[in-house]
Amino acid sequence: MASVIVVGRRSRREHPLSEAVTVVGRDAGAGLELGDLQVSRRHALLVRARQGFFVKDLGSRNGVLLNQERVPSREQALLKNGDVLSVGRTTLIFKELADVPSEDGPPTPTILAAQVVRPAAEELVLDPEPVAAEPTPTRPQPAPAAPPAPAPRPQRSRPSSRPPRAPSAPSVDALALQTLIERTERDRQFFRNLSLVMFCLLIATLVLLFAYALLQRNEPQGSKVEAKPAPTESEVATSAPDAGAFEQRVHPILASRCATCHSVSGKGGGLLLASSNDPGTVADNLAAASAFLTPGAPEASPLLLKPLSPDEGGLEHGGGAVLHMASAEWRILRGWVVGLSSGEAKLANPEARILAPSTAGCRQRVALRASESQSGAGGSLDYRWTLIEAPAESKSRLEDPRAETAVLVPDVEGRYAVMLTVKEGEGKDSATHVLDVRAPRAQKTDTRPAAPARPAAPPVAARGLERTTQVLLGRAPSAADRAASQRGAAALRKHLLGEDALYTRWWRLELDHLGLTGEHQPTGEPWSSLPAKLRSGRFSVIDVYYALLVGQDWLERYPDSEQSVSTLLDKLLGPEAGRDAGLKRSALRLAEGHSATILGVRAEGSVGLVRAVVRSKEAAAQLLRRSYYRLRGEELPAGRLTELCERFVRDPATYFEQVVSWALPRS
Repeated sequence: MASVIVVGRRSRREHPLSEAVTVVGRDAGAGLELGDLQVSRRHALLVRARQGFFVKDLGSRNGVLLNQERVPSREQALLKNGDVLSVGRTTLIFKELADVPSEDGPPTPTILAAQVVRPAAEELVLDPEPVAAEPTPTRPQPAPAAPPAPAPRPQRSRPSSRPPRAPSAPSVDALALQTLIERTERDRQFFRNLSLVMFCLLIATLVLLFAYALLQRNEPQGSKVEAKPAPTESEVATSAPDAGAFEQRVHPILASRCATCHSVSGKGGGLLLASSNDPGTVADNLAAASAFLTPGAPEASPLLLKPLSPDEGGLEHGGGAVLHMASAEWRILRGWVVGLSSGEAKLANPEARILAPSTAGCRQRVALRASESQSGAGGSLDYRWTLIEAPAESKSRLEDPRAETAVLVPDVEGRYAVMLTVKEGEGKDSATHVLDVRAPRAQKTDTRPAAPARPAAPPVAARGLERTTQVLLGRAPSAADRAASQRGAAALRKHLLGEDALYTRWWRLELDHLGLTGEHQPTGEPWSSLPAKLRSGRFSVIDVYYALLVGQDWLERYPDSEQSVSTLLDKLLGPEAGRDAGLKRSALRLAEGHSATILGVRAEGSVGLVRAVVRSKEAAAQLLRRSYYRLRGEELPAGRLTELCERFVRDPATYFEQVVSWALPRS
């Protein structure tokens, strides 16, 4: 009788093939039900035919392997005794036993050793019922006449006279089956041992982690030594003020900047100052200023924060913004306040100053002196002179560029610009000076009587010079400013137009006006070199406005389209334009990417809106009115405004010449 031995991962069993067709699968109604998830519900068939047993794949997902060879889907293969079937993760071993008649008793079941030949293309015929074995033919025997009835035999068995047959040797298929079973058992033991080892390693790791956590928890708190950061400059405790540094550097600033408002009791709060330089007044000013210092936090001292604007972190001050963080005077004041702990005044950075003429002739030796530069901590300064601008055909070079005094010999007519950089430790400062060189004119013999000499231009008064440099440059007059003022208003105008401080201050004021301060202030190029570009004429104020209003800083400051348009119209055209509904509607349409007509110009998109506004006469008029009111404190006459607007639209480079003329004292 045929059967299959089911070898699973943990057990094995034998299933007889008593039916003509046995379904192998995971389904509950299958003839041979397997609890293997890799086996389909109806995986294969075991069919009994006249030729023997066949296996047929029912189109299963994982297929059927017969002796490690795949049975084609929807096809069948003949089985022989000892064949190994693989379905999913389960192994089936086919076993077929036949009845062999014995000489003295019932047939003895033996293992068939003969292989069954598989038919080539013969049609299989199912045999639903077992076929009875045909009798073996014998020679004919004469039939007895009438045999008498045999006497009944006793039912006990008597021993056979023949010796017992020796047991037959196991067949090859039986040995293969035994080997497969032993190999399966070894694999099972191997994976069991591997799982046990992995589990032990996991437990050991968890124990080590738990022990490490306990050690860290029980470690003494005093075993860790935390390094404290070194105190910063602002955390150093203050001590007694340095009277010498105050008298030399700080008192002149307070006397010129603050004494005007703080000299009257009750007008300037609790700070009373005087502008006199006698020792008694200096001592009184030192005592008054020391009362406005914050011990332990010098950076938060009211003496430092009161003169600054709120945009720079300044405190409320009735006199407004007197100083700026970038100004040399505030740096001197801060150096004295922060340097109190060491007993000597320390500036944040040294200050670079150049003493040199503004004009010269070709082939003339021009001495450039840095004697006006100031040290930050009383140490020595390192000087470096650089020729940053010269005519294209010039071959002039600086002599002694590392000395305190350098020499320049201009060889052609034109404009020369020199930069001085002073360094003291890690601090440094730079200053520039412009030299205008004119070729000497050939002298002609003139026989006419000499004309009476024109009187020299009157020098600019000291008070007028103080106000001019304050409103234009934001600082007190320097030695170079005073030297230029001695030659008259025209020389002073030319000198101021060559100072980068004029363009730097205008740039900062316009940033405040547009609201681009703090984190929204433009940094890097081209903004770092903007003052030099304005001075040289490579940039105009219209170019500056255009670059600002289409840049990323403006978009981040005013991300909303309506807010951006309202601010643009209000700042460039005035509050009245910002309230004009029709103008605002056209500007919003442009900001959204459409086309519209604004201020008489057809434009498209947000870039077209900015271009039309900054180049309009309305924007020029608003800029001139603001500048005139800031410098003069009064409104610009309407007739004069029209003339200046037309001039500005034709040539925007004339703006700073006009601004300097307004700032100079009236004759």
